[in-house]
Amino acid sequence: MTLRRSTLVLAGITLVVLVLSVPGALREALERGEIYLFSRAFLEDIPRRLTGPGRFRFILQPLTAIVLGIRSGLADARAGRPPYLYGVLFHPDLRRQLMTSTLESVANLLLLGILLDAVAQWLILGVSHAGAALVVGPVLIVTPYTVARALANRAARLRTKRAVHAALLLLIVALLMAGCTIGPRTVARDRFDYSAAVADSWKSQMMLNLVRLRYGDIGVFLDVGQIVSGYTVETVVSASAFWNLFGFSIEHPNVPNNTVAASVGGRFTDRPTITYTPLMGERFARSMMTPVPPASVLSLIQAGYPVDLVLRLMVNVVNGLDNRHGGDLRARPAEAEFLDLLERLRRVQLSGAIGMRVQRTDTKEVATLLTFRQKVEPGVADDALGIRKLLGIDPAATEFRVVYGAIAADAREIAMLTRSALEILINLASFIDVPPAHVAEQRVSPMAEPDQGPSGPLRPLLQIKSSRERPADAFVMVPYRDYWFWIDDRDIPSKRMFSFIMFIFTLVEPGSKEAPPVLTIPTG
Repeated sequence: MTLRRSTLVLAGITLVVLVLSVPGALREALERGEIYLFSRAFLEDIPRRLTGPGRFRFILQPLTAIVLGIRSGLADARAGRPPYLYGVLFHPDLRRQLMTSTLESVANLLLLGILLDAVAQWLILGVSHAGAALVVGPVLIVTPYTVARALANRAARLRTKRAVHAALLLLIVALLMAGCTIGPRTVARDRFDYSAAVADSWKSQMMLNLVRLRYGDIGVFLDVGQIVSGYTVETVVSASAFWNLFGFSIEHPNVPNNTVAASVGGRFTDRPTITYTPLMGERFARSMMTPVPPASVLSLIQAGYPVDLVLRLMVNVVNGLDNRHGGDLRARPAEAEFLDLLERLRRVQLSGAIGMRVQRTDTKEVATLLTFRQKVEPGVADDALGIRKLLGIDPAATEFRVVYGAIAADAREIAMLTRSALEILINLASFIDVPPAHVAEQRVSPMAEPDQGPSGPLRPLLQIKSSRERPADAFVMVPYRDYWFWIDDRDIPSKRMFSFIMFIFTLVEPGSKEAPPVLTIPTG
């Protein structure tokens, strides 16, 4: 037998480690008055080995030895050699050959087992005992190897090696999965995966409804009510094998004859339960047809959202000044005075001279007040005065009530005729750039010209493009009528506006008195 260079190197390393462990082991033996390998402490330390560093070797090394034993056993069967244990015990002429083949197969694994056990003792116990390493290491290798080699030989002779291979393979899987719980590990993955899936589906649904409204189609909203993700992992391995282990030529009453039986089973189930709630009936009317409260509009402005974009998006009329109306029913551009008002309000907002507050009146009603600072820069003061003139309010007042309506009742009141969520969507849908072929076929109306502000044409609130080809870089996209409608991922204003209108839906969702959907999950 010629040893490979890797085996010699590994043997040298193992020998060095064992020699270095001798002084510490002898010192502890003198202190204890007994040899560690034959002491009770050796048995008590075995559980610590199973849970300490390197514990995976108690699975990996025996499994590797089993695989090598099966391979050698099949080779024995093909060569016509007797089962391994029987050959070693009762065939002196084959004993040397069988032992040599064993050493060739598991030499490296055996040396590695001894080395790992010696190192693990240092890490766990603080001292390494060479005797214990020379026992534990080989036991993890030689025992499963010899048994697997003998059984594989007999199984091959019985022509049932497929069944044995399957049983051993599933036994390996069962050992690897033993004690494994998947529940905690799924929390982070499921939380982010479902969150991303819901967000993407919400974006696609909003985009599709905008496109459908542009074509005069019906928008359908479907909310995700509940998500319950349930996992089931079951592993069942049952194997039995009875055969004439020692190759007796006649039946023996105490030794079972050639019988092999195996049954295995396993199942992994991921069965999420998702409930959907359609937005329809009274809930649709409350959510989609109810105008956004003026207080919510002012809250957005106070939070820092550009006042010109908020009013362009959410308001139809402010003190008689008309905003742009999209859609086919009453499409018209915004009044020049309204656009002038937006520019002045934006400059005043950037200066920090505009704000709001909420107060409770004597009648216990909540009033929303728009306030202007008294001391401002000269240019801001001109804009503030221009705002008052455009709105027809008291030039000397600094605080004004904000109410819902088209016309103010007096000079200290600002009336806002706000839009509903459906009106907001219809107006935004009018900015969609539809295919010219659909316009020529009169399937959809052409896009209106942009509004002309005091400083020139205003940028559309939302730019949605269309193309025959699937876009390569889209923030959100949906197919509709053989075309793709999409928002460019590099169009930051459109991306922000699209996200903003999804946020607006939380402002128009009133508290529902309906009972949430009830989900029953079986416990058995």
